[in-house]
Amino acid sequence: MAELTHRQERNAFMTELGLEPYVLELELNGYAVVPPSVTGVTEEQIDTLTQLLLDKSAELVGCRFTVEDGPECELDYGGYKGIIERMSGVEPSQFQLMQLCTFGRAFRDLAVNPVGGT
Repeated sequence: MAELTHRQERNAFMTELGLEPYVLELELNGYAVVPPSVTGVTEEQIDTLTQLLLDKSAELVGCRFTVEDGPECELDYGGYKGIIERMSGVEPSQFQLMQLCTFGRAFRDLAVNPVGGT
């Protein structure tokens, strides 16, 4: 039997994980929502990840955040303009959270989820 190509292996893996309809949706619409029953990531895990992000954001910026309303105070970016702001001329409106896996085991678990790596 001939050795499978990388594409064939990937397609077989996507089929095994039940991702084919979502790949098609992604190709047709530019996005796809893969349900917890396929990803194995529960709503409770998503809630944990969300809370970790909100807590770390508040710690780093000094302002509480909610999913519904965003920051509870005016954010001060210290006049820093990144490449996007310099190119577009807009004022800074976001910040980065890096090294997510150091925030909690939930992010490490998400990073090694086989559905996310396909």
